[in-house]
Amino acid sequence: MILPFIDKIYNNTFQSSFLFLGYMYSYRIYFLLKNNFYFYFPHFKPKITIPKTELELFNEKYKNAFFNAINSNKSFNENITDTFYDKEKYNKVMKEQHNELEKKWKSSILIQNTPRGNIIMCYDSFKMGFMYYCDNNVTHDILNSLASYYVTHFSCLDFFIDNEYYKDNKSKFVELYCKEDKTEKEKEKKKNSVFLENRDVFIKKKPKQNNKKEDKKEKEDKKEIEEKPKEIFRNKFINMGRVANFSFLNCPPVVNKNNNFQTDWNKKLNSENELQKQVFNYADYKKMLSAS
Repeated sequence: MILPFIDKIYNNTFQSSFLFLGYMYSYRIYFLLKNNFYFYFPHFKPKITIPKTELELFNEKYKNAFFNAINSNKSFNENITDTFYDKEKYNKVMKEQHNELEKKWKSSILIQNTPRGNIIMCYDSFKMGFMYYCDNNVTHDILNSLASYYVTHFSCLDFFIDNEYYKDNKSKFVELYCKEDKTEKEKEKKKNSVFLENRDVFIKKKPKQNNKKEDKKEKEDKKEIEEKPKEIFRNKFINMGRVANFSFLNCPPVVNKNNNFQTDWNKKLNSENELQKQVFNYADYKKMLSAS
């Protein structure tokens, strides 16, 4: 009677100890995996995405809208007149005060709400840049995104010159106005450098140079010519001050007529002003003498 009873107790204790040890080890493994699961299995670790700021969302929205509009079959240069593409005509028109081009593009007004407050934007045809009014400091990215919307909204894509924001930019204004200005500046720099080199009165001996050094310099110059970076052109933005400075009404300039008071001196002064505006040649002077 005693032996089978002892066997049962032994078997029960052995099973209970085995279960207890199994429970302890399983709990230990569970605890380790719970705290260091991603350490042992890094592929299951979820990726943490940083939420975008308000500025990034604003710029992304306008950039997507700009490229979606450009990729469509529409043409966005309908409102640009031919005078912009003829430089001689453009210069003649710009010499006149209150000309039609300036009136047209200063009346094409864009008002948008941005993370930096309300911005009023229009195009200055004389300075070839985007004028803007804002009460706060504005980043270049916000102005670029607004310029992209302005260009598509008013159908004047060639006004947008930036080739970093829009890499496949084919604006004709780059060749007409931007590249020529750069070449003129380079010519002036060369003239100034020649003047600085030859300003000394006394003759200086040229330093001796080895042929090896000259060969190295020639090779370096060739490499620089071959590896020239792409010319970067950016849009021009003109800060016109606060929003309160902008006037929505195109009022005509006030002319003081002296309450309709006229004298001979007044007529003479007006005639002199008109003569100064006109170009007076020697041939016109001879005609005037022959007529008198």
